[in-house]
Amino acid sequence: MLLTRAVALLACICMGVSLSGCRDLLWPPIQIGDSPHETLSPPDKPLVPTSYEQARIEDARLFADKGDYESALIAFREIIAENPYLPEAHLGIGDIQVAQGKFAEAEPAFARAAELDPESFRAHYGQARSLDAMGRTIDALRSFHRALTLNPESSDAYLSMATAYLVLGQPEAAVSFAERAVSLAPKNGAARVNLGAAYERTGRCGDAALQYEMAMELIPPTPHLYINLIRAYSAEKRHQEATNAALQLTKVSRTSNSFERLGWAMFRSGDFAGSLEAYREAVRIDSTYWPAWNGIGVNAMNRWLVSNKQDSSAANEAREAFRRSMQINPDQPKVLRLMTSYSL
Repeated sequence: MLLTRAVALLACICMGVSLSGCRDLLWPPIQIGDSPHETLSPPDKPLVPTSYEQARIEDARLFADKGDYESALIAFREIIAENPYLPEAHLGIGDIQVAQGKFAEAEPAFARAAELDPESFRAHYGQARSLDAMGRTIDALRSFHRALTLNPESSDAYLSMATAYLVLGQPEAAVSFAERAVSLAPKNGAARVNLGAAYERTGRCGDAALQYEMAMELIPPTPHLYINLIRAYSAEKRHQEATNAALQLTKVSRTSNSFERLGWAMFRSGDFAGSLEAYREAVRIDSTYWPAWNGIGVNAMNRWLVSNKQDSSAANEAREAFRRSMQINPDQPKVLRLMTSYSL
C-alpha cells in the first residue's frame, strides 16, 4: 500500500512539471538538432580530416573539377555543418567562390581557414588574392607577406606582391618582388611582363624592353604587351623598333588606339607621311577618337611650319583637326594653347 502511494505521488509530480522542465532534469542535457561539434571548443591545432571526411572532401572536389560548383558548395557546407573546424572544407569553399569570381564571399572562407590553420599557405594566399580583387590592396599585402613567410619559394606570391605594389604606385618596392618571381619561374611570361612594368616605371626602359621581348617568346603577344614595348622602345629612342612593334600591334588589334600608336611611333621616327596616314586610319575606324585628330593636327601643323607658313592647306587641315578634337573633348588646355599660340 505504501509503495502504491509513492508511485502515484511521483506521477503527480511529473504531471505538474512541463515537458521542457522534465528535460532540464535529465543529465547530461539533450542538444536537440545540434551538431555534436557545435558544443566543442575550437581545437588547439588544425584538425586532420578523418578517412570518412576526407572521402567526402574528395567527392566535393570532383564536383568542382567538373564545373558543378553548386553541388560542390552544398557538399562542402554539409561537411562544415557536421564539423565546422576542418580547414580543408573552408578552403574548398574559398577556391570555388574564387573560380566563380565571388571574391567578397571567398575572403571570409579563406580567413576562417587561416584562423583554424595559421600555418596554411593556401589560406593566407587565397585571402590575399580575394582582398586584392576586392580593391583592398593594403590588406592584401599583409596577407601576401604572411603567405610568403610560410612559402618563400612561391613565384605566384612574389608576382602578386609586385603587382600590388605597382597598383599602389610604388614601383621601387615592386622591383625586388618581380625579380624574385622571375628568378623562381623564368619561363613565366606574365612574371616577365610584370618585371618589365616595374623596370619601366622606375626609368629602366632598356631593361623593361628586354623583359617584354622575352615575354613575347613565352606567351601569345597581347595588344597591351605591344603597347608596353612601343613605349619602352620610344623612351630609349629606338624609334624604328617602336614602329615595327606598332605595325605588329595593328595586325593583332585593328582599332583606333592601335593606329594612333602607330602614327605616334612613325612621327617620332621621322616618317611623317606614314604617321599622317596611320592617324587618318584611326579616325576612319572611329571618328570620335580625339587623340588621333590631335595627331592629324600636329602632322598638318608640322607641314605648315616646314613651308615657312606658306602652305595654307596644311594650316587649314591642322585647324580643322584640332577643332574636331576639342569638340569631342573640350578639356585639353595644351591643344587650346597650341591653337592660340599659332593663331589656328
